[in-house]
Amino acid sequence: MSAPWVLTLWLAGVACLAVELFVPGMIVGVIGFALVVASVVGAWVGMGPAVGGGLALGSLATGAVLLKLAAARMTLRAPARAEAAPEQAEAHPLVGRTGEAVTDLRPSGFATLDGRRTDVVTRGEHVAAGARVEVVEVEGTRVVVRPLP
Repeated sequence: MSAPWVLTLWLAGVACLAVELFVPGMIVGVIGFALVVASVVGAWVGMGPAVGGGLALGSLATGAVLLKLAAARMTLRAPARAEAAPEQAEAHPLVGRTGEAVTDLRPSGFATLDGRRTDVVTRGEHVAAGARVEVVEVEGTRVVVRPLP
């Protein structure tokens, strides 16, 4: 087999393997692998073991690079910059506010905080409706209150 045919087969095979990274389905990858093997065999038979062996080593190196690219595409990466959680960055504006329990809190229920009805929870205490409460903690949408004396 002549050098232009070997080179054409090898480049087409590597191109098919590269396409397989972006369009998975295995058919293009199998075709690409077959083309690379055919080019190595053609080089070995037509141009001698030195050229065929060199092309085989070059194919293995190219395969290693493609595998590294494929692994990089399939792994999760850490965020570029670690950001502090909102609760850690600054205290929530509701912490320290007082209000009134609208329903019995056993341990969850509703309280009026800043004129708004809010779903709240206690740390296990039972608080009767109408009692004064204070916000001690906010985690996401969970508002924790304690009864005031």
